[in-house]
Amino acid sequence: MGTAIGFGRFFSVLACGVLLLANTAHSDEDAADTPRAVIKFADHGGINDWRATDRKTLYVEGRHGDWFKATVFGTCPGLRFTDTIGFETESNGDLDVFSAVLVNGRRCAFRTFEAVDGPPKKNSDKPDSDAQESDEQHSSKE
Repeated sequence: MGTAIGFGRFFSVLACGVLLLANTAHSDEDAADTPRAVIKFADHGGINDWRATDRKTLYVEGRHGDWFKATVFGTCPGLRFTDTIGFETESNGDLDVFSAVLVNGRRCAFRTFEAVDGPPKKNSDKPDSDAQESDEQHSSKE
């Protein structure tokens, strides 16, 4: 009787293992369908431009005009206001999610790295709210 319980547990564990492996294989297939964002040969002139929008977001333009958005873990002090940065690439020279940016001697590892249409438009494109309020005040006095 004790062996019957042992076999029952064995088959339960075996069934759970098979289900777990099947689910993992399915997740790997889904991940393989999504192309990994990468700038090839970033260490050999593969980067044309970059723009930081805040302390944790960086837009990088590749050699062929493709834009990528990188976010860092936490924040990267000085990123938004520096004129010079460095990129830490993979050993093959690729810039991807496993890379980092160097700002004032500090390494900021990428949390995400994805292809995007381009950096967001600058705030100067938006109408100045103070100027609008001023215009509205002048028109109401007339």
